[in-house]
Amino acid sequence: MITLSMLFAIIGLASTLSIWLHLRILPERKDGFMIGFTALTTVLIVVNYYALIAGRKWSRFEQEFRRGSSAVRLFGSMAVWACVVLLLVVGAWTASIAVRIPA
Repeated sequence: MITLSMLFAIIGLASTLSIWLHLRILPERKDGFMIGFTALTTVLIVVNYYALIAGRKWSRFEQEFRRGSSAVRLFGSMAVWACVVLLLVVGAWTASIAVRIPA
């Protein structure tokens, strides 16, 4: 989920830069986009694995997650999911605009 959120954030950022600069940053052809998307996904998975999963580095956050009340955890979960949905919407919306920029 973290990798997917990061990918849509990167797509949203690249699309926003494309719109702002009036320059196409993302590849126009589907196969070029898929190659770049696959490579970026692989890099992000490896980075997230070594930053969080390898050696149980994620466990350093467990106390912080358990410290809050159930209401705080509920609202925190809702905020995280809202941010994920927002990243998906912003990434798709800005990409739909950036696609129309001439190459």
